[in-house]
Amino acid sequence: MLGKLAKWLKVLGFDARFFSKIEDDDLLALAREEDRILLTKDTGLIEKAKDVETLFLESEEWQDQVQQVIGHFNLKEKGAPHT
Repeated sequence: MLGKLAKWLKVLGFDARFFSKIEDDDLLALAREEDRILLTKDTGLIEKAKDVETLFLESEEWQDQVQQVIGHFNLKEKGAPHT
């Protein structure tokens, strides 16, 4: 569901991981272990993620998802010149 988002975050220079199949508990354990932010469209997963930072992605379109992530976290592309 978020494979294209992960791909484009990587293209833009951000550290992103994606799993096409992983159990919720394993994903949450990995997020805790690696101190990662969980990006998801799964409201049930967000409810389980009490101690993991999460962002609910509103759009089905990867372009909108990239913009939401960059805007929400106030990110700049890694290779982009800072002005």
